Amino acid sequence: MPRAWNDRRMLQNQFSFLCDKTEEDLDKTASEDLLFCRHCREHVHRVRTEEQWHENAQRGHCVLALTSTAQPLLARPRTGAALYLTLEAAHGGSKFGPYSKDTEVVIGSEKSAHILIPAAMGHEPAHARLQCKDGHVVFKQCSILAGVRYRRSQHDETQELVDGTALFDGDQITLVGTHTVSFQLQFAAPPPPVPLTGRIAPRPPTGRARLTQTLQDKWQRFQKWWSR
Repeated sequence: MPRAWNDRRMLQNQFSFLCDKTEEDLDKTASEDLLFCRHCREHVHRVRTEEQWHENAQRGHCVLALTSTAQPLLARPRTGAALYLTLEAAHGGSKFGPYSKDTEVVIGSEKSAHILIPAAMGHEPAHARLQCKDGHVVFKQCSILAGVRYRRSQHDETQELVDGTALFDGDQITLVGTHTVSFQLQFAAPPPPVPLTGRIAPRPPTGRARLTQTLQDKWQRFQKWWSR
């Protein structure tokens, strides 16, 4: 006999992580199916059907599911989504990625960084490291001199980002230097693999190459914007 979609053992294999919070720890909202976690400053979606489970998993939402044994599980489903980082519009709005699970993305002024920032902007060689997980990333502090701040929502105040903080879809990080640079995190399905043919297609530019070219092209525009 096939197991129910909300069988606890089946669901546990689909989590990117389990949360130790309970429903009592969450704040109610105007919607019965939408709760709010003050610890993570994230909404939690109550799921009642398999379709709702998959829909929220694709969107990278935290969910509260009632298992077939009537035990609530609070977790974030696995998504298979890749990380994209979008540079703020004032600096060009370029999008970098995809970065897959277990990739450690380095942002800084060193030439080996995945996302290269010109040294003139006053950032550390390795200013921030983001360890990609399934549906979220974990911030790794590089140096006490490398200031990084974040916010969960456009309406929130920025906070200091400390080592080990989990970041989710829609969060924004700001690298503090002579000039600040902000990126918004997005999780989305990676592009399908390119089928092999008899000819070797040129490799697409990496995030590092795209940012380098973008900054070279738009550096003067940024300077004009900054001097307003």
